[in-house]
Amino acid sequence: MMAQSVQLAFRIAFTWALGFLIAVAVRALLPDHLGFTLTSSKTTLFIPFSRVGFWICMLAALTVTG
Repeated sequence: MMAQSVQLAFRIAFTWALGFLIAVAVRALLPDHLGFTLTSSKTTLFIPFSRVGFWICMLAALTVTG
């Protein structure tokens, strides 16, 4: 049981680290004005690629634990 917990903790830490490294690399390579624009009938939401990297990291950590 302890070995499984340690393995899970290592997998989460590795996924987080990789996700943040990808987010930092994207932020360093791409300008701030590049990203996704989500539009609705009332408003427009711009999400830069650096923020997308953070949320992908969160999703990856949730996937690893599931």
